[in-house]
Amino acid sequence: MSKIFVQREKEFGYEIFCENLKQMQLYDSLKTAGCIIIKPNLTGGSYTKEEAGAITPKKILVKLISSLNEIVPNVTIYIMESDSNNYDYAYQKFEFQEYNDIVKSFPTVQLYDATRSPQTTIEFNGLYFKKAIRIAEIFKGDYFFISLAKAKTHNKTVFTGVLKNQFGCLSSMEKKTYHTKIGQVISDVNQLIKPNLSILEMCPAMEGNGPLKGDKLNLELILMSDNPVAVDYLVAKRVGLLKYGIGYLDLCRKRLEPVYGNEEPRIFNDKLLDTIPQFKYIGMDKRFFIKAGLLLQGIADNLRRVSMKIQKLGE
Repeated sequence: MSKIFVQREKEFGYEIFCENLKQMQLYDSLKTAGCIIIKPNLTGGSYTKEEAGAITPKKILVKLISSLNEIVPNVTIYIMESDSNNYDYAYQKFEFQEYNDIVKSFPTVQLYDATRSPQTTIEFNGLYFKKAIRIAEIFKGDYFFISLAKAKTHNKTVFTGVLKNQFGCLSSMEKKTYHTKIGQVISDVNQLIKPNLSILEMCPAMEGNGPLKGDKLNLELILMSDNPVAVDYLVAKRVGLLKYGIGYLDLCRKRLEPVYGNEEPRIFNDKLLDTIPQFKYIGMDKRFFIKAGLLLQGIADNLRRVSMKIQKLGE
């Protein structure tokens, strides 16, 4: 049975972290891992300050690293990020968020640019990636992967949590090309890259026009789980976003059922969830324009592919 632990941000630290790991039976696998990969949410991180509520707060990341260092003091910890849209480069995110200060404080920590690191191509028969998928080479090794995600609304996917956070593991510099099939892409990535530990923080969360321009909600809660599907579904349901239709969440629940099962998770400290309000979302007008824009983008992408095939006939 999957487990979900709910706690206040001020209580998030070494002792509770260790206890939760042991109850999820993850402590031993963490102790024996070749390295640890942490994927925070740094969307817009090269120009967005954490006070806006769109990205992972550095204090949460530092608390996590401190706890990990207590458990495995000599294991390398990689903070991973890749490029996003609109020239939001990984190395600029690290610089703007002053992540080098974290590296200086923790000798075992390294920054990992998933776009410019060595790459590998893996045979993969998915919904979007039909033959192969190209990812950072580190995912072929022995690692313990922690997805450190933020609970937010998203104007294209409705909700972004742990499963959507893995989208940032893709190495592509132009992720907007995936937007017309975003549900399939997220589902494929989570088939390939499964977090050992999922952490979903609301310190703060974001409602409205997320993932960058929404309004922050200072809920100060952190959820930990061994099941990214269960924790995302729980939060999306509690904040009232399921009614808008979260395509990738439905796909992941179906495709990952052989991995995580379909039992209801055991929730610890679930009364803390009663403090979470219903999230506001964008209005019908904005949803219409976004869907129309994605439809036109899909048509344009198909025309481009057809035009390239026609050109090759003349070469």
